[in-house]
Amino acid sequence: MGQDIEAYVKSCGHCIKNAADPIKVPLQPWPDTQEPWSRIHLDFAEPQKGKTFLVIVDSFSKFVDAAWLSPATSRALVAYLRNLSRLFGPPDTMVSDKGGQFVSVEFAKLCADFNIIHLRCAPRCPQSNGQAERMVGTLKNSITSDPASLDAAVAAYNYTPNSTIGNETPAEVFFGREIRTPLEVLARRPVDVPRTEGQEKMEAYYNRHHGAKPRSFSIGETVTIALFFLYNTPYLLMNSHL
Repeated sequence: MGQDIEAYVKSCGHCIKNAADPIKVPLQPWPDTQEPWSRIHLDFAEPQKGKTFLVIVDSFSKFVDAAWLSPATSRALVAYLRNLSRLFGPPDTMVSDKGGQFVSVEFAKLCADFNIIHLRCAPRCPQSNGQAERMVGTLKNSITSDPASLDAAVAAYNYTPNSTIGNETPAEVFFGREIRTPLEVLARRPVDVPRTEGQEKMEAYYNRHHGAKPRSFSIGETVTIALFFLYNTPYLLMNSHL
């Protein structure tokens, strides 16, 4: 009798429409990749004040790239991906949803030209492209009305250590080397570079040829500066690096 009831419920249209959501199946993670730019995940953010940005996440390094695309057409998407392919080479696999830009003839031709496998996620199933979906949310919470804030948010993410990749930064894992960040440029200190034998020989030759002799100056001493072989008013020495 139980089987008869189950069969009736499964065939009852009213029962199916009003039934509770079925139990979700276990999450099936994507297989691990072995190198950067092997599989990338793509997604478009919902328009922000009429503008749309594209998000690309490298599955191996978690390195992120994002750019405003206006208009967010298939042609603009393909042009941007071709430019990335010139920089990093074409990926082996691209993962996206079934948005119009990703199912177009232009996008299919791009994949054919570079022998790229295109995997499309099921509709209304954003977790199947979770890497790109999560990054869209992260960037949307970080950007402001200033278009340049998208670049700043991407840089901040790529330069921040990530626990999922061994507390390395996505940029270091992607490029395989330490990356000089803007903060390091600002805090850069002079490096004491050892003098080479050639430099020492050049110095000795110059000193011998010109009869150079050491000279010293004192702070507060009045000095005269030669300007095009003419001498001007004496100047007061304020600092010395000798």
